[in-house]
Amino acid sequence: MDMSENVVSEPKTGIEFVSILTFKHQSSSPNSQVLAGVGFKGLNIINIKTVKIYAFGFYIEAKGLVDQLSTKYRSFSLEQLKASTELFEDLLRHDLEMTVRLVVHYKGLKAGMVRSAFDTSLRNRLRKIKGEEDDDGLDIFSSYFSDSLPLTRGTTIDFQWMQGGRLRTEVNGKLIGVIYSSNFCRALFDIYIGDPPVSLRAKQEIAEKIYQLFKS
Repeated sequence: MDMSENVVSEPKTGIEFVSILTFKHQSSSPNSQVLAGVGFKGLNIINIKTVKIYAFGFYIEAKGLVDQLSTKYRSFSLEQLKASTELFEDLLRHDLEMTVRLVVHYKGLKAGMVRSAFDTSLRNRLRKIKGEEDDDGLDIFSSYFSDSLPLTRGTTIDFQWMQGGRLRTEVNGKLIGVIYSSNFCRALFDIYIGDPPVSLRAKQEIAEKIYQLFKS
């Protein structure tokens, strides 16, 4: 994986994300994605403090985005685009290549905590998307986060939505597995750009970046 020298800092955690990711897999040509927004996942502790669990960066393959969606949205103003629920529904419906990169911030994080949190969220999103919470990809995904998986501060987890409804998961650059399920891809990414999102501020940033890409 090649990285640009330009970085963006997530303001609440200070974790930095490169502005461009370039993936090269054996079965595909090089794929570059631009950083569209950053945010963090927090956990409220008895309404006293918020523990910052991880920061995330949301990346998207710009050419595919512009080719498939710019005609529909190019005339939108920035405020119209930010207020559009249909834009994000289109992102989840179209065969666009996107990546969510997580970077662990909370040094006490355990794999079981991640597994449990994602299981609850994904079942809710699957129910919304396909009318039922079961999906072949769910058990596979949960198996990635076995108790033996170390999640020290700074651990990087990449969820890559590849063409054809494939979800490729890497931890610290090492391939963990590939899930073949368009619905599961949609459910996972709906956590970040659906309703409600993990971070509304990040979702607004993503809309702003998409607006820039449509106007460029």
